[in-house]
Amino acid sequence: MLHRVLLFIANWADTYRFAFGRDARVNALLGAGHFLSHFYQLCLPPLFIAWQKTFDVSFAELGLAMAVMAAAAAVMQTPMGFFVDRYGARPFLVAGRC
Repeated sequence: MLHRVLLFIANWADTYRFAFGRDARVNALLGAGHFLSHFYQLCLPPLFIAWQKTFDVSFAELGLAMAVMAAAAAVMQTPMGFFVDRYGARPFLVAGRC
């Protein structure tokens, strides 16, 4: 689903190329991906009510799972940024799609 949304935005940006420069299109794609990342993370807590009963866990345990996910993302951002700067973004974008 995420790749379809990003593809739609890329096609839209390509259609309106005359209005936006390349930097603006890249920023729009990055911003859209960042927005969707936060949007999907914020879609999880409302599901906690159903998950609590289904998986027989407490809200604290579900919150801990969200905290671990956020901490893992925070810890990995700096090293991945160094790798992208060193090797380029393409290999990491391709690997992320798999």
